[in-house]
Amino acid sequence: MADCSEQNPVTPVFSRARPVSNENCIGSCGDPNGDEAIYTPPEVPQKDVIILPGFRINVTDLSDSATWKYLIDYAPYTALSVALTLQAYEGVTLKTNPVLDGTVIDRVFLQWAYNKSVASQQLTNNGGILPPTLVPSDTEYDYTGQTIESAIAFTIQGNDGAGESGSVANDTKSITFGNYRTWGVGDRSDLYTAATFKTFLEDLIANSGTKELTTVRLKNALDGEGDPGEYMYYLYPKSWGYARFFQYNNEGGWVRVYKDSNGDLQTVSPGVESEQVGEQEILVSNGLVERAMRVYRSLNDNQGANVEPFEIR
Repeated sequence: MADCSEQNPVTPVFSRARPVSNENCIGSCGDPNGDEAIYTPPEVPQKDVIILPGFRINVTDLSDSATWKYLIDYAPYTALSVALTLQAYEGVTLKTNPVLDGTVIDRVFLQWAYNKSVASQQLTNNGGILPPTLVPSDTEYDYTGQTIESAIAFTIQGNDGAGESGSVANDTKSITFGNYRTWGVGDRSDLYTAATFKTFLEDLIANSGTKELTTVRLKNALDGEGDPGEYMYYLYPKSWGYARFFQYNNEGGWVRVYKDSNGDLQTVSPGVESEQVGEQEILVSNGLVERAMRVYRSLNDNQGANVEPFEIR
């Protein structure tokens, strides 16, 4: 505690009064005029009483006209938390994850809420978009005029200023892009040219096949399709890797279709997880953009007669 006498020095006040005996005199009592000096304390000014709550102490004023009353409560520290929500738009259309590859996201609206007030906060992203300058009271931000065509993550981070281990909180939400994995039936692959095969595959995606917008090639249960003379096909983006096909826990029953150096269609076992010499990409449009695809065909026709689904790994 600071020495208040040093901060507010008190000047003693002396007055002429009836002499007092030396035994009751404090300090030097001599007086050149022959009188004795006695010490009179200064008046103490009246001050307002202010009680401030501490970092972990709550103070409730219960005073009335007759009595000063204060309720002092211990307030345990509560770690900061935050929840972020993200809405991605193509024009006025709200998109959900995964967004179809080829889509351009031009607006991202973000909102967040803390469990208590913060002293500072920041909103960042890993997509190179200029971050905004936020004040502690901000609870949302609207990115407009953007051109987002690949995965991006946004992070809100706040600090309550208390310097505790739980003083900093953050939450991250992302926009992810995916594509179609598609299946359906068609002729044996060697009956197609490269051009007619591309048309057939794009029709599977657009019309005749079954497609799922996703980010992985894996599928737990693919039911067989096709009558005698019809072969089953399964395709997805090349970047998702090589597939393996299982039925009754046995691997096999499918071949991978590829385009050789002459542009002709060939097949190879799915167990061969490497590009063939001179292999060319099979480019297929999902309706928005062309991507290289992995294409697989059932080894035999009439897969609709199978009662056991395929597992694709």
